[in-house]
Amino acid sequence: PGQQYDKPEPIYRWAYRPEFQFSNYQLTMKELRAENYAADGTQEGSTDILNVETPVLSSDNLLSLLYDLETTDLLPLDYLNAGPEKELIFTLGEQEVKATLGADQTLRFDDLSHLNSLDPEDYLTLRLYANNDMGNVLWAWAFEPIRLIADMNRDGHIIKVATNEHPVVDTQNNTQRPFYFWINDDDDEGEINEGKGSAGDVPNDDNPDHNNGKVDGMRDLVDFFPVYIDVKPALDTFPVTEYTYRLVHQDSALKFTETDLYPTHDSPGLRVDAPLKQRGVAAGLAANPVTTITPGGAALSHYFLRGIQNDRGGVILVEASQETHSPLWLKVVKNADQRVVASTKLSLSISGVEDMYRYLDLKPLATQRGAAPNPELGLAENINDPGNNPDEQTQANYLVFVHGYNVSAKAARGWNAEMFKRFHRLGFNGRFIGVNWHGDTGLDYHHAVYNALQTSMHLNAGLSRAMPEPGPLIIAGHSLGNMVVSNAISQGGLAPSKYFMINAAVPIEAYDSAQTTGPNGATMATNMTEADWADYPEALYAANWHQLFPNNDQRQQLTWRDRFNTVVSVAYNFYSPGEEVVENATEGETVSGNLLARLGDFMSGKGTGRHAWVTQEIGKGCKNFIAGWFVFDNCTSGWDFNSSLNDLEYMGTQDPNFPNVYRRYSPEAARSAIALGTLSEEVISQFGFFREFSHFAGNESQYADLYAPINPGGANIGHNTGDAATASTRAGENETQWDLLASGIPAMSFAAAANPISALDARPIGGLNTNFNMEALRGDAQAWPASRTSSWGKRWLHSDIKNIALPYVHHTFDTMLEIGGGDQ
Repeated sequence: PGQQYDKPEPIYRWAYRPEFQFSNYQLTMKELRAENYAADGTQEGSTDILNVETPVLSSDNLLSLLYDLETTDLLPLDYLNAGPEKELIFTLGEQEVKATLGADQTLRFDDLSHLNSLDPEDYLTLRLYANNDMGNVLWAWAFEPIRLIADMNRDGHIIKVATNEHPVVDTQNNTQRPFYFWINDDDDEGEINEGKGSAGDVPNDDNPDHNNGKVDGMRDLVDFFPVYIDVKPALDTFPVTEYTYRLVHQDSALKFTETDLYPTHDSPGLRVDAPLKQRGVAAGLAANPVTTITPGGAALSHYFLRGIQNDRGGVILVEASQETHSPLWLKVVKNADQRVVASTKLSLSISGVEDMYRYLDLKPLATQRGAAPNPELGLAENINDPGNNPDEQTQANYLVFVHGYNVSAKAARGWNAEMFKRFHRLGFNGRFIGVNWHGDTGLDYHHAVYNALQTSMHLNAGLSRAMPEPGPLIIAGHSLGNMVVSNAISQGGLAPSKYFMINAAVPIEAYDSAQTTGPNGATMATNMTEADWADYPEALYAANWHQLFPNNDQRQQLTWRDRFNTVVSVAYNFYSPGEEVVENATEGETVSGNLLARLGDFMSGKGTGRHAWVTQEIGKGCKNFIAGWFVFDNCTSGWDFNSSLNDLEYMGTQDPNFPNVYRRYSPEAARSAIALGTLSEEVISQFGFFREFSHFAGNESQYADLYAPINPGGANIGHNTGDAATASTRAGENETQWDLLASGIPAMSFAAAANPISALDARPIGGLNTNFNMEALRGDAQAWPASRTSSWGKRWLHSDIKNIALPYVHHTFDTMLEIGGGDQ
């Protein structure tokens, strides 16, 4: 007023000049009230935050404003008093918000859901403007939200604001994108599960961890998820002396413990993944009490909240005790009148862990040698979209795990669940498939080897059914599970992008026969030879019989040598020199000596599994009666001698005391007979110096036609009537090869479980090695559970990849994820 203006261009009507519209109005705020509502729609309280210096507004609040529009000495312009045509528009965070204008001058905002998409570091602006001039703001108010934030992508950092180092934020949480997790219903204990083995990892245990009122040891921490209590702005407005900060859960399905961890930090020991990677942090939390979060609420401690106020900590660990899809709430309650003045929630989806991955059951497909002893029912196959970890929330990257020998259907559930949990918690964002196969054959390891080879022919088709869309396939096998995977790649059409061999119970020569002639080759051959055969020429061994035949004769395939050499192009060998079950052989091995040694192990508390792989290789042929009577159902070839009276006429020497009676050659006599040509390659081909090849059903005649001349048309010796073509055909049958390799053809090399594979050293990829000593991956300190070191030292044993608490073994999982790219 009083200022002279030039007459505007005719484009304006004088009454609607923008500067006059805004100069004539002043917004006088009477109240700014945040209202809290329960899920059933009942109001829980409201707070006037008009005069609060740092007002806080959670994403679920309704907002009411009581205001006056006052005029100056000029009358209001008609444009804003045009009945239903008048408009005053509010924006909230750069977005228009639907408002209801009441006759009592109250504006009510009923939907602030888009607050979830706002940048948490920005102040929230509330603006009033005329609809025909959005550039002029009448009034503004700013809010900073409180939040509950989970590590949505499980990268070990809870990120509110994207940075170059952490471009993905964890604030995108809502009912359409909840945080998925599992019920803590296995039975963990201590650092090594205290002898429970796979039984303690089976979901839905009779003694679930969530019943115990505390963290059940370091192994249990994988079953807790971190949540950041982001309330620092509210603590000044709502001090802990006057307000209580309550965690609320409608179903009482959650329990928590407070920590000093930070949402993100430069120090690994202070980050949210420290309980999974830092032994000291994990040990400090390993027996923490947990508090149930009820509908009435569980209060956060003053110590914890003051830590947040002082920029320290702010992270709790949460476990679930039952299936729930109700959110976790944080409610700020005024002590004086118990009014809820602010609240926020974390959307959750909690179910059994087996609802989070696919499960492929190949067990029914390996029954040719008969059902396993004491068969038991396992988990029903489920290769559909996991309900509690849906494909739409994951990348089309597949990680398959195949368990090893002597794992029952029930124990397979424990293996698959624990391996999934460890990969998932450490950042795997793809789709996990657990595989069960018929490897629980009691003491008869050879039966399990046969089943592994037979199962391998079905693995590719099974995985094709379980993969709804194409994507990179990474497969990991443990122990004898590597026999399944290796043969599936070599013979069964499986083509993974990467293959992780973990403590592989497979002879090195199967991947790299050249290693048997390398620097360590002679030692391996000597130590893998049964003691009574040590002085005999190697040409007489069942393991070397295949060398007699030309390339076009399939009897040449009756060997472990290079059987899986095509695997080398995609394989990564994770081995442990401290391996006990598949440890290296020593010179002079015998079955009886090994059994006596195991008795000593049992008496000293070490169990009976040590040296088992070498013992079964040395036991092939059942030269020791214990192996034949109590262990193996098929005694064929191997390290027993040919005792056929008819064959010994050609494979032995006449007994000087008994006419027409023949005895096998002594080592010296055998060498002499070979030199003289009496024990020729043709004789060995047609009779064999080792025990006769025998079918697993005990039918020696099944493989009688393998004994034939070396070349087609070759002359038969004595009573032999075989021909090379028929022998080659028989040897080329899968069932023949599987049976004889499993039970009769001994390995002449150590297992990959405890040793590097030389062929992999020649194939470094991207600067990374392809042989990984898991003991060395632990770092210079080589830290290991104290309860283990008293009996085994710091040796990484056969199943430690699963049994030892994650803070001790996470380096191996991290390495696999780095190689596989599954944590992207």
